[in-house]
Amino acid sequence: MRTLFERGVRKLREFDIEIVKLQPGKNQFEFVIDDKFFQFFEYGLIERGGLKANVEIDKSIHLLNIHFSIDGEVELTCDRSLEKFNHPLFLEQDLIVKYGEEEDFLSDEVMIIKRDEQVLNLANLIYEYITVAVPIKKVHPKFLSENIGDEEEDQLIYSSGNKDDEEDKNDESIDPRWKELLKLKNNK
Repeated sequence: MRTLFERGVRKLREFDIEIVKLQPGKNQFEFVIDDKFFQFFEYGLIERGGLKANVEIDKSIHLLNIHFSIDGEVELTCDRSLEKFNHPLFLEQDLIVKYGEEEDFLSDEVMIIKRDEQVLNLANLIYEYITVAVPIKKVHPKFLSENIGDEEEDQLIYSSGNKDDEEDKNDESIDPRWKELLKLKNNK
């Protein structure tokens, strides 16, 4: 059975950290995230990008405090026009790695590795942090100026049922199903 850290990306050996060779205290690492990196994640949200990941690992006897700082840009597809565009990305993430009997993720910020684990591959973690930082609504920059005043478009709009809505109630173009609901509402 493969471990959490071997699934899918064990081929990315340049993201391996040899835990046993780390000196106590702070250790610095720098990784280049490019198109080759994203190719290892099939059916991923991101296919291209150019980023740099600075990783600081503070090693103590019982745990590792890892700080990720990732900066660069990724290529996204606009949800509106389907055009490709480069989206700037900057994120910082902290992770606590504890030693235990079995590998597990206790939360987004805490994971457990086996006591005898010698190598920790950071590729999956870096990929997950990048994909989570991608906005849900991917809009090409040329459309951003159009959306500045359209915040209402993304909000749920409903009627409070005030008497100011009297014109709407008397409108003959109301769907018959809604007319029945208006009758119920008016009988209160």
